[in-house]
Amino acid sequence: MILVAVLAAGIWLLQGWLGSAALRRGLVIGLERSNGATVDLGGLQLDLGAGRVTLDALAMADASALDRDLLRADKLELAIGTPLAAAPPSGHRQRHRVRDP
Repeated sequence: MILVAVLAAGIWLLQGWLGSAALRRGLVIGLERSNGATVDLGGLQLDLGAGRVTLDALAMADASALDRDLLRADKLELAIGTPLAAAPPSGHRQRHRVRDP
């Protein structure tokens, strides 16, 4: 039980580092492999306490036409389930905002 608490505390304290270069690089590599084209990601923030990953300036090129993007987002927030994240309030609704380019 103590080991679990120490491990959780370590993850909590290191989330800034984990959410920076290492996680960002792994995500870009994975997206490029699955997409077959360039992926640009301006920034990534990991907040384990809120159960959220925020991606800034995400652009995924179209593999068949590299001058177009399949996906472009200024900001994309993803909810993640973690034991550290508080449960959303009852009746919580997710917001989705899509803008045409």
